[in-house]
Amino acid sequence: SQVPPSFNEVRHTMNLAQVMAIAPTIKMICFDGDMTLYDNGKNFAYPALADLLCMLLQRGVKVVLVTAAGYGFDGPRYETRVRGLLDSFKGNGLTDLEMARFYVLGGECNYLLQTGPGAKLAQVPDAEWSSPALPGPKPRLWPEQSCARLLDLAEASLRASAQELKLRAQVIRKARGVGIVPGGSEAVKLAPTGHGSVKLKAEALDEVVFRVQHALKSADPPVDLPFCAFNGGLDAWVDVGNKAMGVEALQGFFGLGPTESLHVGDQFLRTGNDVAARAVSPCIWIGSPKETLKVLEILFGLLDLADAQSADDTPATFSGGATAGALATSSAAAGAAG
Repeated sequence: SQVPPSFNEVRHTMNLAQVMAIAPTIKMICFDGDMTLYDNGKNFAYPALADLLCMLLQRGVKVVLVTAAGYGFDGPRYETRVRGLLDSFKGNGLTDLEMARFYVLGGECNYLLQTGPGAKLAQVPDAEWSSPALPGPKPRLWPEQSCARLLDLAEASLRASAQELKLRAQVIRKARGVGIVPGGSEAVKLAPTGHGSVKLKAEALDEVVFRVQHALKSADPPVDLPFCAFNGGLDAWVDVGNKAMGVEALQGFFGLGPTESLHVGDQFLRTGNDVAARAVSPCIWIGSPKETLKVLEILFGLLDLADAQSADDTPATFSGGATAGALATSSAAAGAAG
C-alpha cells in the first residue's frame, strides 16, 4: 500500500518548484512579518536570515516587509520590529543605495516607508507610490468615507462576537483597521464566565473572523473597498485593503510584473492575511522564520548557479556542491520534520 504525502511534504515540494521557477526573473521579494521574518509578536532576531536579505539588496532585488502591523507612518515603531535587520545593514556595510531597496508596507497596503541614510525608515510620499499615472491600486486615494463605513461595520461585528462568545477582550480602532485583542484583568468584569483576558483561543478567533467576513460580504449596500479579516494568532483584525492590493501597488510603483515578484508568508488559510497575495504574485507558504531562511538558501543556490553558467557557459553545481535533486530531498526532509 502507498502512503500519501503529508501536507508539509506537498507544501515544501511546491515551495521548491516555485523558487526554481522564479529565480531567473526575480526582482522583488515581499515578506510577511510574524512567523515569516520574526517569531509571532516578537522582533527580528535571526542573524543568518539578515545576512541573506542583505545579499538580496546587494544584488539589486527589492525587499519589502508587507505586514498587517498598522503604525501609520511612524518609522521608529516599525524600526523596533526589524531592529536586528536594520542593524545588519550597517554591519554588512550596505551602501545608502542598497539600503534604499528595503521597504516596509504597513497595514496590509496602506503605509509605505523606505530605508534611508542611517538605516532609518521614512514615509514614501503618497504622490510617488499612489500616483494616478502608475498602474495598480491606489490605497491612499480611497475615500475616507468608504474606509470609515467598512470599519464601522467590522467594529460592530467584532463587538457583537465578543459579547456573544463571552470573550474577555477589547476592541481597538485605528485609522485603517480595527481589531480584537486580549482584554486584560479589567475585561474579566465584562465576561465573568468567559475567557481571553490573557490569551484568546484560536477557535474563538477563527469564529470572530468568519463572522466579520460574512458581515462585510453581506452588507447592504455592499462594501465598496477590498478588506482583510484575519486571525493573527494572538488577536483578530480587519484592515482596509489586503496584501493583494499591497503587492500589486508595489508592482506598479517599481514597474514590475507578477513573474518578477514573490510573496513569502505563513497565513494562506481562509482566516489568513497572506492568501490574497496569490491573486497577483507567486507565493511561498512557510511555517517559521527558519523555513524562510531555507527558502532563501535554495534561492541563492539557484542564483549562484546562474551566475556561474553565465560566467563560463559551463554546467555548475549549487553552492556547496548540492544538486537540484539534493535540494529537493533536503526540502522534503524539512517538510517531513515540520
